[in-house]
Amino acid sequence: MGEEKYNGVLAIAKEGGPTSHDVVVRLRRIVGMRRIGHCGTLDPLATGLLVVCLGRYTRLADWLSLGAKEYCTTLFLGATSDTYDAQGEIVPLKEAKQPSFEEIESALVPFRGEIEQVPPAFSAVKVNGVRSYKLARRNETVELKARTVRIGVLEVLNYNYPRVSLRIECSRGTYIRSLAEDLGKSLGSGAYVETLSRQRIGAMDLINAFTLEQIESAIAANELVNC
Repeated sequence: MGEEKYNGVLAIAKEGGPTSHDVVVRLRRIVGMRRIGHCGTLDPLATGLLVVCLGRYTRLADWLSLGAKEYCTTLFLGATSDTYDAQGEIVPLKEAKQPSFEEIESALVPFRGEIEQVPPAFSAVKVNGVRSYKLARRNETVELKARTVRIGVLEVLNYNYPRVSLRIECSRGTYIRSLAEDLGKSLGSGAYVETLSRQRIGAMDLINAFTLEQIESAIAANELVNC
């Protein structure tokens, strides 16, 4: 593969299924270069904005990742998941409490502002040099330390039990899956992430993102602008 064919930042509209790394691998084939990195991982289940840096702009990846994130998510109440999302082993709670709208609103209050949050065991956080999810898949005990994150906006968009949809604006390092798990415990209903879409990173918005197919077409038409 050639190097430095393109230098710049791309906003990609990720589909559900592939990992962020899968998207980067495919983009490398499309643009014909290896020096590409993404700014903030999206789980396979998640869709939405994935920002990638090409060429010499890869040095900006960490800086771009610092921007506030905005997500829309739908949580499923009345059950739990070992991965805290719909791709894990789902366990219905037989005596799950059906919370009222007011109870949900009240339960959200402690999660706003700076909070201490423990990442999911099924995450890319390293434990003694090993990715946590690899240990979790081997049914090994994973103890991760809490980290300080900030949730600036946490609001209910819709509630129709067993589903509640939320809009979230948060800092880098915030796990929406952990938020779902913790909220489910607080409500006494259990909860896991059913759908998740990242809408924004800093000033970059999903509205301005392109699919990989659109980028491939732009390459074929020699219309991909090199910064």
